[in-house]
Amino acid sequence: MYTSPTTINASAGIGSMLTYINDVTNLWASKFIIIAIFLITLFAYLRSNRDWVSALAVSSYTTFIITTLLWLSGFVDGWTYGYVIGGTLIFTGILLLDRK
Repeated sequence: MYTSPTTINASAGIGSMLTYINDVTNLWASKFIIIAIFLITLFAYLRSNRDWVSALAVSSYTTFIITTLLWLSGFVDGWTYGYVIGGTLIFTGILLLDRK
C-alpha cells in the first residue's frame, strides 16, 4: 500500500513529488521520461538533418547525459541506466562503422 499523496512535503521541491510518482508507478515514470527524451531528441535532429545514424547517436548521447543526472539523483534504477549505456554503445558503434 502506498502512502497518501497528502503526506508529501510539497515545499521540499519537485524531487519529492517525482519520487512519489516513481514509487507509485513502480519505476515506470522514469522509464517513460527517458524514452520521451530519446524520441524528442531523435526527431528534432532528424528534422534538421536527414541522417538516421547520426540522429540515433546524438539522441543516445543526450539521453545518456540526462539519465546519468537522473541516476545520480536516485530517480532511475541501475537496470535502466545499464540499458541506456548499452544503447549508447550500440549506436556509437553503428556510427563508427557507417561508411559514407
